[in-house]
Parts: sequence; structure tokens; C-alpha cells
Amino acid sequence: MIEIQGKKALGVVIELGKAPIVFIRADLGFIMCGFLDISVANNIGKTCAKVMGVACLVRDRGNRLIRRH
Repeated sequence: MIEIQGKKALGVVIELGKAPIVFIRADLGFIMCGFLDISVANNIGKTCAKVMGVACLVRDRGNRLIRRH
């Protein structure tokens, strides 16, 4: 579980080497990385968004989001 703006959500990261698969599920819908197909979510009436560039973001030991160079 992760916290976004004070609310709980399910966050999943699957490391694949060059770029991870990232998925976050919250009460109102979900966010997914570019590996997943957004048209399927639209066809079944689910709220969703696609984010790009997540391969260069990591969390440090203090759980702060930082950009990997």
C-alpha cells in the first residue's frame, strides 16, 4: 500500500531491467505505465491514466522520490 494525498492506494512495481511496469489502483480508478493498454480500460468504462518516463524515477532510503541519472 502507498499513500497519495492522505489516501491509501495499491502500488505495484515490476522490475524488468531497462524499465519497470508500474500500476497504482485507488478508489476512483488507476494509473498504469505505457506497457499496458489504455483502450481496454476505456472500453469497460474504467477511469485510468497512462504515465511515461517512470524508468528514471526511484525512491531513496527515506522513501523520497528522486530522478535516476
